[in-house]
Amino acid sequence: DRSVVEEFTFGENRTVAIGPVEAQRVSGWEGESFVVQTLDDQGYVLTEVWRLAENGSELVRDISMVRRDKQSSFSRQRFIRSQS
Repeated sequence: DRSVVEEFTFGENRTVAIGPVEAQRVSGWEGESFVVQTLDDQGYVLTEVWRLAENGSELVRDISMVRRDKQSSFSRQRFIRSQS
């Protein structure tokens, strides 16, 4: 089994590599959301927006992929805090 670990650093602007793939990554706060944008050498921009919802009981991650101003995919993940 393989897994990918991603590490985001506030205010980063650097080249990242996962195996043979290299991309430029920037990150930072936009209002109440933490935004990470990754640009690859093919011109695709992967944008991840992380924010708290439902009074802090959910973490929402919106993921979009855009190339030449055309969105090719969008996904939303919700991580719900357990009530224990």
